[in-house]
Amino acid sequence: MPSRNLVRFESLRSLELVEVDLSDELLSDLILRCENLKKLVLRQFHGLRKFRIVSEKLQDLELSRYYVE
Repeated sequence: MPSRNLVRFESLRSLELVEVDLSDELLSDLILRCENLKKLVLRQFHGLRKFRIVSEKLQDLELSRYYVE
């Protein structure tokens, strides 16, 4: 389990990840660390099974090319 004491990205407003291997836990942890994130783009990614995004600030979510393992 990732440590909750790691770096936070409070100034980050937009994030695009391309060709990544994600887990549900990793994505949730990333969103927690980017508490002011307004836009998240995931392209060409795999690894997610059942993910839940909890964010009051996220307004735009773009998912494309999800690959099933």
